[in-house]
Amino acid sequence: MLWRALLALSAAASSLACAGGGSDCDACVALPDGSVPMRRDAAPSDSGAVGDAGFAPDAEAARDGAMEPADAGSSTVTIGQPGHLLIRGRAVLPMTGGTVYSPGEVYIEGDRVRCVGAVSACAALAAGATVIDTGGVVLPGLVDAHNHVAYDWLPVWMAGRLFDDSQSWRSAADYDAFTQPYSANKDDHDKFCAMVQWGEIRALVHGTTTIFGTPQPRTCYRWLVRNAELSSGYNGFLRDAVRSNTLGIDTVNMADAQLLVSKMATGEIAAYVVHLSEGFTARSHDEYLTLKMLGLLQPQTVIIHGAALTPQDFIEVGQAGAKLVWSPSSNIALYGRTTDVRAAQLGGVSIALAPDWTPSGTGSLLAELGFARDYLDQHDPGLFSDEDLVSMATRIPAAMLGASELVGTLEVGHYADVLVIDRPDADPYSAVVRANAGDVRLVVLGGLPVYGDRALLSVLPDAPTDISDLEACGGAKRTAWPPTPDGTVSIASVRAVIAGFFGQDPYALVPLCSLR
Repeated sequence: MLWRALLALSAAASSLACAGGGSDCDACVALPDGSVPMRRDAAPSDSGAVGDAGFAPDAEAARDGAMEPADAGSSTVTIGQPGHLLIRGRAVLPMTGGTVYSPGEVYIEGDRVRCVGAVSACAALAAGATVIDTGGVVLPGLVDAHNHVAYDWLPVWMAGRLFDDSQSWRSAADYDAFTQPYSANKDDHDKFCAMVQWGEIRALVHGTTTIFGTPQPRTCYRWLVRNAELSSGYNGFLRDAVRSNTLGIDTVNMADAQLLVSKMATGEIAAYVVHLSEGFTARSHDEYLTLKMLGLLQPQTVIIHGAALTPQDFIEVGQAGAKLVWSPSSNIALYGRTTDVRAAQLGGVSIALAPDWTPSGTGSLLAELGFARDYLDQHDPGLFSDEDLVSMATRIPAAMLGASELVGTLEVGHYADVLVIDRPDADPYSAVVRANAGDVRLVVLGGLPVYGDRALLSVLPDAPTDISDLEACGGAKRTAWPPTPDGTVSIASVRAVIAGFFGQDPYALVPLCSLR
């Protein structure tokens, strides 16, 4: 997939030539200020072919082969007791006070982390466990605090121009035409399920294990990644503590605001996530003034975008303890510029990073990390380190969503949501920030290995048995997840449903894996 060429740039900006020209030109980004283009995703080299396999690990064979190394490709696996998993890597990033264990290990029992430390620190607890020596960087699964999952099967919106604010593009006739396939089919249960399932699968193969922005519950999805809005169920947080407003602050009246504030005060609401001030007009800034007038500038308030906010505004936001979610790729594609995150940082605002969606953003948090690094290197060197960016994709958004006691760091008692990145970078944080989907070796969700290298998942005794094999993401990969309450779901089945009503295979338009 092309990594979101800045689609809505002005005619002058879009005519800029890529530095050096040549065949890589379509993978570059030309910025409106004439700066040197950034590198975006080149098209993936894989064919996108998908086949479903019925592989089910043989539990008896696994027990018989206990403590015998298994052939798992680039990883080494010693099969042990099911439900007990020890993951080792050249670095483990629990990110508590900046701690890095190099090398290190994470021990999992059931769906929880039971030990994190240097190699052999968990030996006593992990006796008899299945051991995976990954050779990679082990970190918590990514936490995406801003996505529109039901739209992530749609391709890039080729608007061909820049906009002033979100109302400008939402009211555009070509945007209405672009989203017509979504609008015409969203009320059909099976079609809508496939839309969301595709978005969740895309998140998973890029290492995201918790996501915010999934529509209201249906039994056909919310089974593959953890959903921050969900109060119960397979991947829920067992509490209903998040409120979302994607329609705009103008839809909130004073009575509604007072009820929200009262529930924040009692702890019933841990996060109020609101799309606010997306754009650079007086109209966009007025949304922030409305938020303040309603009394909703609170510690639980999470502002998505906040592009129109001034340095003085960010001082107020910081003093109130409110938070910010930054989506630079989408902002630049639509407006040619993005939120003043330096002013937000100086104001003491907690900032998370998120991709928005595929029509204008990178579409995955892993890709957004790379985009943010490239953007900052050109426009504000030194503002955020690679460690900062990784925190903005893990522990910081988890805290914003009121889930820091469950996800976002590798700590004892937290959900065992684990991502393994395999890149040779000397610095483990740089390895994560520079990674693409091809570097994702393993994703564990609640203690279950649900995605990774096929050779690895094929020997693990704990992998769920609903299997999809794919030649993608830089190699032979496998997804393995429990069946939904509506039945078994595979990558092929989701592709078929979307292709049936859309007329095109979503893989051809929005490839499952973003490779730079």
